[in-house]
Amino acid sequence: MSMDDTPHGHGSHDARVLTIDLEELTWALNSRDPLGESRHWLNLESGSILSLIGPDAVNETDEDPRDDDCWLFIEPIESSEAFRVMEDFVDQCGDDRLARTLGQTLQQRKPFRRF
Repeated sequence: MSMDDTPHGHGSHDARVLTIDLEELTWALNSRDPLGESRHWLNLESGSILSLIGPDAVNETDEDPRDDDCWLFIEPIESSEAFRVMEDFVDQCGDDRLARTLGQTLQQRKPFRRF
């Protein structure tokens, strides 16, 4: 522990900013592959996302993210969790008109596509 009771390695001086492609991250979080042949990792040093698709994909890349601590496996979220994320966004939205519109969208058919 440090003088301010913060565990070593967890202070604000250790924080770093990563630039992450939001579209790639969204795709990785939403790629629920029933065959389990799609895997995605986030590089904690560069912010890049590595997507391996297919049973032999690991053999086709120079990097094996399973063997390196700088890679974080991206666990796809279930559609029910994704829906809760959208609901939370509506609840925290500072624009009443937008929140009302998005809330109505969640009540319609195919809310993921319309949101």
